[in-house]
Amino acid sequence: MSFPRKLLSVLLFLMSIAKLCAQTDGSLPDRLSHEAKMSIVLASPVDDEVYTVYGHAAFRVSDPIQGLDVTFNYGIFSFDDGFVWRFVKGETDYQVMPIPTASYMNEYLMRGSRVKELVLNLSESERKNVWQYLLWNIRPENKVYRYNFFYDNCSTRPIDIYLQAVGAREIHFAASADKTTWRDLINHAERNQPWLCLGTDLALGVPTDKVVSLQEQLFLPERVVALLPDATVSVNGVERKIVSRVVDYPAVSKPASRRTGIPPMSVYMSLFIITLMDACRRKISKFWDVLLLLVAGLAGCILFFLAVISVHPHTAPNLNLIVFHPLHLFVGVPCVWMGGKWGLRYHGLNAIVQLLFLSAATFLPQHFHIAVIFTSLTLLILSVGRIYQQRKHPRLLFTRK
Repeated sequence: MSFPRKLLSVLLFLMSIAKLCAQTDGSLPDRLSHEAKMSIVLASPVDDEVYTVYGHAAFRVSDPIQGLDVTFNYGIFSFDDGFVWRFVKGETDYQVMPIPTASYMNEYLMRGSRVKELVLNLSESERKNVWQYLLWNIRPENKVYRYNFFYDNCSTRPIDIYLQAVGAREIHFAASADKTTWRDLINHAERNQPWLCLGTDLALGVPTDKVVSLQEQLFLPERVVALLPDATVSVNGVERKIVSRVVDYPAVSKPASRRTGIPPMSVYMSLFIITLMDACRRKISKFWDVLLLLVAGLAGCILFFLAVISVHPHTAPNLNLIVFHPLHLFVGVPCVWMGGKWGLRYHGLNAIVQLLFLSAATFLPQHFHIAVIFTSLTLLILSVGRIYQQRKHPRLLFTRK
């Protein structure tokens, strides 16, 4: 998105907040008329920013008789109170905020998103109950909730509100279940951002490779658009369609193309080739060993934090820690720097670990990004090369920096 478009989007959002404050000073109406309707509005993903590649969803309420048209956005967060640190730990507290629908729609349409509106099939009494819940939900003491990317986010919240209103739990889908996993869905959403795909593949562990049900797939707005229009629920023994009508709003402008820079494949292939060439040299340097172990160790510290300390879902157990682990940093780097037998011992241990990983990777219950395989192979070649060089030229091992 160009800077003028971003600036205009921010201004529109601020105007919407001002308008909302003016509207809510007199409070939203306590009741809706019989003409009111409720719907889920879903913005398609765009490859603009990291947070836009998954799309967005919100809950719209319109009442033409009362001149009301407001959208409840469950994706609002504040950077106050140490948000960044809490986000890293997985303590992601978001909040719901009602925004005038015109401003909400303009923000996404101008960004290049298409917006699909799924008008919900609700009776007047059900709409009344939903409205009372929404009024309760936006109170200061109730508006904050613990956001969960997979199970409780901007996409799942509107659907949960609908199910609670009609007294149903299970959704019956016209589509057939398949063997899609959580990782399949995330990788598809990130398909045009290879670095983001690499990052999430490294951070997410074994639970991400479990098969996901059709109802669980609704954590992504794109899957809501694909699955919900033909789905039904059973209410008092009667099967009822969830969506009564679908309205399509085309994007106002074309989505901005995002430059991804150097592709990950070029980076880890280059590291692999350099390591292979270095292993064939007679002159041995500590620099390359320390650099590779330092990078792998720092990555391992991040993965260890996400898996053991943070409360993010699906980050533990994470078998990427077999390749990227903190021991590279806290044991490997000092051993290699001291040189001699200590460096050789660590390389021997590392060679065994990497060889076992590469032999078993296909059978382990986690999908590994190709970068992990190449990194393991690179570390294996590094260690085997150093062991071979020691046998050929024992006096040269780590004698030169």
